[in-house]
Amino acid sequence: MNMKPYDVIAFGGCYLDINTVGLPFAGRGIPVEKEIRGKDYEVLPGGSGINFVRRLKLFGLQGLFIGMKGDDAAGTLIEQLLVEENIQVCLLPAMGSRTNIGLNMVGERGDHVVFSLGNANQALSSKLLLPELAKEVTDKTFLYMGTLYKLDGLRLTLERLLHLQNGKAQ
Repeated sequence: MNMKPYDVIAFGGCYLDINTVGLPFAGRGIPVEKEIRGKDYEVLPGGSGINFVRRLKLFGLQGLFIGMKGDDAAGTLIEQLLVEENIQVCLLPAMGSRTNIGLNMVGERGDHVVFSLGNANQALSSKLLLPELAKEVTDKTFLYMGTLYKLDGLRLTLERLLHLQNGKAQ
């Protein structure tokens, strides 16, 4: 358990995001069989839960993200990048799965195309999540559920989360 209780524990989808802007396409999307070249891009851990914990730091709040990573170099890179940002994480390994990658491309006029690759996020289940939450939740902890609508494998009921939370309340 963390020395100071976490203000917020976020959980959900974990992505290695590759973002670029100013690509030369507009309106009709990306043509088939055509290479689109961009100049600049950024690579960073993403997903709404990770983004939320990243923003908490700006307000002096302590957050933890719980999610899945694949059995691959992208999962290792996400962990390394999160450590460099000093973001507290518990990335559970999804053996035999690929880390989720988000390719986010924005055209010169603001049109955007998004590709989502990988399957590690789908391995997040209440069986894996609830024990990790139980280790860290206190009566002062808020929970943030990120990208859950995309996680078919997570059939978590609000009642089970409330039971966990109420068990820690005084």
